[in-house]
Amino acid sequence: MSEADDQTPARERLDLERERLALEESDRIARRSMDERDYLLRERDMALRESEASLRTRQARWASWSNPLTVALVAAAIGAFGNAAVAYWNGVAAREQERDKAEYARVLEMIKVGDPDKAAENLEMLLRMGLYRDANGDLKRYLDNRQPGEGGYLPVSSGNAGSPAAPSVSAESLEILERGAEQAPWLKVALAERGVQEIPGAAANPRIIEFIASTPEGRGGAIGDEFPWNSQFANWVMKQSGYAGTNSAQAVSWSRWGTPLETAKPGAVVVFTRGDSGGGMVGFYVRDLPDGSVEVLAGNLFNQVTVSKMASSKLIAVRWPMEPVTAPEAGRF
Repeated sequence: MSEADDQTPARERLDLERERLALEESDRIARRSMDERDYLLRERDMALRESEASLRTRQARWASWSNPLTVALVAAAIGAFGNAAVAYWNGVAAREQERDKAEYARVLEMIKVGDPDKAAENLEMLLRMGLYRDANGDLKRYLDNRQPGEGGYLPVSSGNAGSPAAPSVSAESLEILERGAEQAPWLKVALAERGVQEIPGAAANPRIIEFIASTPEGRGGAIGDEFPWNSQFANWVMKQSGYAGTNSAQAVSWSRWGTPLETAKPGAVVVFTRGDSGGGMVGFYVRDLPDGSVEVLAGNLFNQVTVSKMASSKLIAVRWPMEPVTAPEAGRF
């Protein structure tokens, strides 16, 4: 049994302990919030009851000279007001509790990423978007004081920890890619890497490090697998297939690569813009989908090599390589 196998139960116990502690903390916060709501409601209810008692005392003093019918009407009005007020505050408290439950559920989903740093990023996003009120500032203080690699998180329910679930790939798409590899041999290389994904935390997937090193920005050995590697994957695939890539980490660099195609075909290099951010995404064309989107095979989609769809409105270039400059690297075919 390897050292990694020996450590597997320990890691599982550690993950379970972290999950238990995170759930206990969430439950403690929820109970505290609910207790505070209940306490506030009881205080308001007691205040209303004291007000009613005071009014009844005054009614008793006025009974000797007040009209009994008038006194009865006033008492009824006061009672109705008190009941309406209590019902109102009960409704407010119930809505607040439902909102609290929704926020706590949202927090739990945000930390199911298998990595404390990614969990912290998600929690910061909740605060920025106003999806968590953090009335006492507890969450903000936690995020401000948290050290990298520390903090609460929960393991993902399935798949590799920290990698979002990629969409399933249809048999039809795979068949298109396999047939397309007859004219676009680089598709065989790209397909062989499908499913390669990032490792959360300080560890790094050596295969992705190899992708990243295919351009100057990724060389030197100090970069982990969370460095953007979409364009590097395309460069790596082309190099393995004997074609020159762009030698750039910028996806838009592929919009000037090779020769343009009027109509996309399986294996064509397709480039998409990300809008005002100035970034882009590059992948290998699979097919047009009925909903108007474009299906592509690419790296660094959902932190892995997979097939997914992109909006056709973002497509800015369809390219095809020149003749290969070298023979494919040994062992790739």
